Amino acid sequence: MEVAVRAIPKGSKNKTCYFQGIASTLLNPKAIIFYITFLPEFIDLSGNVILQSIILAGIFILIVLAWFLIYVYLLKFIGSWFKKPSVEFIFDKITGMALVSLGAKIALEKN
Repeated sequence: MEVAVRAIPKGSKNKTCYFQGIASTLLNPKAIIFYITFLPEFIDLSGNVILQSIILAGIFILIVLAWFLIYVYLLKFIGSWFKKPSVEFIFDKITGMALVSLGAKIALEKN
């Protein structure tokens, strides 16, 4: 049985990932609950409420964007570090020993 592989243009894949991220964020109940419960605490009711809400939401978006950029950079750095043959070899040995020891512990455990 042959599986048809469809080539996805590079720009299209990036757009798809972007829109999936936007949809995930907009439909995330934690984000909605944050905006409903936490942000109104910092809004002065005697001022322009809509403008204050937009400014606070913008500040929050900038903080989250900065955090994700740092996060992606660190993951890229760690990922390239883990792809080094010496690190990969050591990591494979350590995780192998951990799994064998866990299996031995479970096998020798008395119920």
